[in-house]
Amino acid sequence: MKERKAAAPAAKPATAGGEREEPAASGPPVLPPSLRHAFLARHGGELANPYLLVKYAVRYKGAGETVDVRAWPLAGRSMAEDLEAEPLAVQESALLAEPPKDLRYGELPAYVATGVRGIEKALKDRLPDKLATTLWLDPTTRAVSRAGESREAFAARLGQETAGPATAKLRERLEKKRRDLAAAEQDLTGRKREKWAAWGSAVLSNIGLITGRKRTISYVPTAMGKQRMENTAESRVEALKAEIAALEAESGSAGGVDPERLQEKQVVPARGDLDLLRYDVLWVY
Repeated sequence: MKERKAAAPAAKPATAGGEREEPAASGPPVLPPSLRHAFLARHGGELANPYLLVKYAVRYKGAGETVDVRAWPLAGRSMAEDLEAEPLAVQESALLAEPPKDLRYGELPAYVATGVRGIEKALKDRLPDKLATTLWLDPTTRAVSRAGESREAFAARLGQETAGPATAKLRERLEKKRRDLAAAEQDLTGRKREKWAAWGSAVLSNIGLITGRKRTISYVPTAMGKQRMENTAESRVEALKAEIAALEAESGSAGGVDPERLQEKQVVPARGDLDLLRYDVLWVY
């Protein structure tokens, strides 16, 4: 009995209310060499679940290089199995180097403790397929969109890149016509004021015709001339508006790319087109 009592674990100290205290939260589990801990406050919980944080650079043929950070939940029997899960998009700037004081930790899969060699091999073998993406191909120029670039954004960028000197000259003409229109509208406003002033003077100067005190008409020819000048100014404004509309339509089509002509292209990066920049254990809580 004395031996059993000596081997029995010590009882938890009781609190003032008679309840037993919970064990204090311990630090994260020990990792094999070259793996480090990182922390991400996503839900604000007290229990952290393990993920494999991977920062990579991937190159798609004709589309340049993309650098991204994702995290796969560590819950299976192998890294290859865990890579089948949906990854978590991570902003590297949001990562923390130190955890909160009372954070508790979920269980790491046993394969993590065996070292990084198996993890790295699985990443190099399986990750390229997981990073397959859809790009947009222009059959006319054979240009390919960037990774993540929308169809419309690619069409707009392609149109700007293919615009030549003729397009620039067309836009210069359009800007000149717009300046001419602004001046013509200002001139039309002035002509209208002059016309109404001339007709007002004509009315006032010819009141004597009604009373018989005056027998000749005055100022009316001047008012009619002002009317003709207004009509001319108004016609110029309308003509300039029509020219601008035609130039805008021509400018919109010149060098432009119709998004409908772009074709989808499924691209899977080759193993040699993937560089692992970082992989660590990420605790998400």
